Amino acid sequence: MDRPPLSGRLVKWMMQLSKYTVEYNQPWAIKCQAAVDLLAAFPTTNDFSISEDVPRKLPMIAVVEEGEWVLTFDGSSTNTSAGAGVILMSPVGNTSAYLFKLQFPCSHNIAEYEALVSGLTIERDAGAKKVKVTGDSKLVIGKIKTMNILGKHLCGFLKRRFEEAFFLEKNFEELNREEEHLSNKKARIERKINEDTVSKMPTPETSQWLDYLRRFETEYSTLCTDFEEYRQLPRKWFAIWQRVCLGRRVATQRNEISRLKEEAKFEDGVMVDAPLQNVERSSPKDGNVRKIQNQIAQRLNLRVGNCGEESHGNNSVRRQILGKLQNKKWLLILDDMWDNVDLEGVGIPSQSRGTGSKIVLTTRSFNVCNKMETDEEIKVDVLLKKEAWELFREVVSQVVDAPEIQGIAKQIVEKCRGLPLTIKVIGGFLRKKKDVHVWKNALYEMSSAKYEIIDDKEDSVFKILKFSYDQLKTKRKKNCFLYCALFPEDSMIKIEELIYYWVGEGFISDGVVQSLDDAINRGYTIVDELCNASLLEFTKDRHGDKCVKVHDVIRDLALRITSPATSTLDNFPSDEGESGIFLVRARVEMEDPPCVEEWKQKHRISLMENGNLYYLPDRPQCDSLLTLLLQKNSKLERIPESFFEHMHNLRVLDISKTGIDDLPPSISCLVNLRGLYAMYTGLRKCPSQIGCLRSLEVLHLGGGEMEYLPTEVGQLTRLRSLIVIFSRYGGSVVVEGKRMIPRGMLSRLSLLEDLRVDNVGPGLDEDWVEIGESIAEEVDSLNKLTRLEMNFPKLDSYLKFVQESFAVKTQRLKTSHLSIGYHVKDQMSFSPLVDVGEHRLRFLDSIELLPNDDIRVTVSRATKLFLEGCTTPRKLSDLGMENFKGIKEIYIKGCERVESVIDGNDLNDSFMATHCQVLPNLQTLDLSNLDNLRSIWEGAAPPQSLNQLTSIHVYCCDNLPFIFSRCMILHLPNLQTLHVSNCLRVEEIVKEEEEEGEEKNEMVGSSSNQVDDHHDFVHLPCLSKLSLVCLPKLRRVCKRVRLALPPSVQIFISSCPEVIKQGFEWWEDDGSNSSNILHMEWDSTVVTGWREKIVKRKKMI
Repeated sequence: MDRPPLSGRLVKWMMQLSKYTVEYNQPWAIKCQAAVDLLAAFPTTNDFSISEDVPRKLPMIAVVEEGEWVLTFDGSSTNTSAGAGVILMSPVGNTSAYLFKLQFPCSHNIAEYEALVSGLTIERDAGAKKVKVTGDSKLVIGKIKTMNILGKHLCGFLKRRFEEAFFLEKNFEELNREEEHLSNKKARIERKINEDTVSKMPTPETSQWLDYLRRFETEYSTLCTDFEEYRQLPRKWFAIWQRVCLGRRVATQRNEISRLKEEAKFEDGVMVDAPLQNVERSSPKDGNVRKIQNQIAQRLNLRVGNCGEESHGNNSVRRQILGKLQNKKWLLILDDMWDNVDLEGVGIPSQSRGTGSKIVLTTRSFNVCNKMETDEEIKVDVLLKKEAWELFREVVSQVVDAPEIQGIAKQIVEKCRGLPLTIKVIGGFLRKKKDVHVWKNALYEMSSAKYEIIDDKEDSVFKILKFSYDQLKTKRKKNCFLYCALFPEDSMIKIEELIYYWVGEGFISDGVVQSLDDAINRGYTIVDELCNASLLEFTKDRHGDKCVKVHDVIRDLALRITSPATSTLDNFPSDEGESGIFLVRARVEMEDPPCVEEWKQKHRISLMENGNLYYLPDRPQCDSLLTLLLQKNSKLERIPESFFEHMHNLRVLDISKTGIDDLPPSISCLVNLRGLYAMYTGLRKCPSQIGCLRSLEVLHLGGGEMEYLPTEVGQLTRLRSLIVIFSRYGGSVVVEGKRMIPRGMLSRLSLLEDLRVDNVGPGLDEDWVEIGESIAEEVDSLNKLTRLEMNFPKLDSYLKFVQESFAVKTQRLKTSHLSIGYHVKDQMSFSPLVDVGEHRLRFLDSIELLPNDDIRVTVSRATKLFLEGCTTPRKLSDLGMENFKGIKEIYIKGCERVESVIDGNDLNDSFMATHCQVLPNLQTLDLSNLDNLRSIWEGAAPPQSLNQLTSIHVYCCDNLPFIFSRCMILHLPNLQTLHVSNCLRVEEIVKEEEEEGEEKNEMVGSSSNQVDDHHDFVHLPCLSKLSLVCLPKLRRVCKRVRLALPPSVQIFISSCPEVIKQGFEWWEDDGSNSSNILHMEWDSTVVTGWREKIVKRKKMI
């Protein structure tokens, strides 16, 4: 009914048939799928056969051989159960049907596989030799078509199933013995825990292990019941499937017991003294009890689900928290409180029980202390005059020591009234300013009535901070700063995303058309200036991406400036004319959007990161709206039809990471939209109305279920950045007659500077070759293109592009990220920005990397090289070391043929005469899952080789006996991070070779200053992190020499039992700062003797 043409036809039929009496009779034919769906929804334990001739669905034949048996299979699953069904036809035409309930959770595809396997099992036992198999699962049929049914993959799968069923009784007896042993261990641990529940508490690892064990015991009990029921069944055909299922469940539970045994190595550390427990800090400005409960529950490892109504849910969580903290000693810290909180409603036990527990809260209001009935109030005084001056001098630098500036500077510090944040912000504005006139003007303005200090301390802070904001002389800088207030408090804002928003708003261009690269460079300059003014702070997220943060007080300042109605400051003028009015409800746990009245007259609205927000108003009146941020609202699945009708001036719209699966027709009203971000949503396609967005400059789509782009995208002639990730699992590049990218569409986007296209999903790579070649041809017509990211499924297609592309030959592409090879998941890490000048080259599975001239030329253009599962030469140096001169990062993963990265013995005289250095610009070397790797570097090393290498990561290289030769480690003066883990054969980090002496004298050159011949030390002066994890055969770091490490280095050693015996014999303090001992992190494998050695070493130093 949602299709207008179809709806019209239905109405006409209804009118024609209305004069007749129409009855509906149930059809007699029942499809196999219907029976399976019924069994999955209403499982039963009774088995039955169908003797009637059951009509079959239109099948796809997977294996057709001349034979007499016919097998038809099907499977189905729901959220709670699953079923499988088969129909067997004997040589004489007899038909039998079997339906099975699957006793384990599974997907629909797994149910299909189970149906096939069970049918083959029954027919094998019936003596069938040749079978015709039919079914409707494209995935299963495709798998069978591409491999022989007797091939190793399916045979191995069937073999495991048969063995599990054949040895069922034996495996069940073993399971009983192992479970009994595990139960005894649990009883000992629980007895130890119950001995003292006040002063002692179990470790988090112990509590988690016990929770896992309790769940296992429930599953084991169910299995025992099912096994006893099976033993009572007669040995007939219909009992075969139960035996197969039980065999699998027994094997699974035996594996689970093995895992639990491995994790139960904490008997010496089951209990610890109950310290003051630091519960998660909260910032509950709205006094939300449930929000505080969720944070505390997360800290206490409590599982808090959706408990229905809010009051019922709060009481349920309250009981859990109360039970966890009862009769224990804990510390609760509530930071930045703005209102009273009912602690008993949260679940915090009473403080009258004498357990020694404490509650600490911080607030800016003394009234909060009175409402919370605090026992003692400690006022945090402002900085003393001397302390304030020292902090200001540290921020501003030594320029304040100049005689003509020092007196003025001290008066400015007095204006800050000892408030650390204001000192930091004002100092950031005056940092390294040497002109005395600038200092005099700053003092003059801070002395004006506009920044006059009043009694209210909080408003005083804002008045002083606004001085720094007012020093941003340009409207562009002020708008860029205020825009950061749209993000949630304490959030890390990715600089790339922020700059793209600024570009969409027009903050950077000033009305002048400029290239995207120029706009990005200007954006980074603005970010740097705002950070220097202490209005923003540089940081990095957990992925290492560059971010900025805004201090919560400074963010409140920005919100006051953009929300004049809420300001309580006298003479605190609004900058409404230049910055507009904001409506910010970011990460506030709201379920309902702001009312329609609140949307009026707002210029920028942020409703991002509200996990419970599930709907939007139908038609908000917001003709002045410029930015609307709705990203990261997972429950938001629909945009009302008329939602955009009154948003003609909207410039930036972000709906990324939401459940939205369609854009309404009213999107055509966004005629001034410049940036549309819809990454990782439920969108399958864009509506044709997207062609009306003629002002659009940035379009980022896909990553979810995107199938194709409409031809109307070609009408977006002002588009400068296009990112699209297609997802068609098991699909085709053509759906409903639509190609993923229509022919000629890209060539119409003449202003395009940034193009990133990829496909995700199996079954597309062969068809994607045509699409990739078509895109490559159109790229040459894009004269302004400077950034390209895409995938070439075949090496030939990529080489053709490199050889014929005008953009590559003329080096017009400043930035590229190209992957070659098949992939079934998103292996291209799309990000809004890639560093200018960076060229990533990624070779994926199925690519054979031969050492020919084409490959060597290709590698020579890269700055980052990724080799992932491809066929490579035995030595990476076979590709020609002269081609690696510009590479800064190398990542090699899962390449089975790699035995060595660099072989110095292959360096010929011509190379030494022309290049002299090997990998002179390499900064990162990452090696993982290389089963045949024998060495990283073999032979001699020319001087200055690896001179810029700062990070080495080695993971799961099982045949690697050592990491460095003595010769190699002498060339790592700038090494900062060394991480080696899960390498089963590594015996030493640095290998001592007999013939190394001559090589060292001949080859090390300028790197010889790293060796102290008198003490036989190897110096790594820049090393900051050394991590050795899970190296069971590691005996020492080096046999004859010691490592001279800086005293601030952090060393982490875990699961390396042999290296403990050597102790500190491999390490020597370089004496630069003997009072700074190493920081070490210990785990259960490190014995107490090492701790004693640390203490003795500190005393000696």
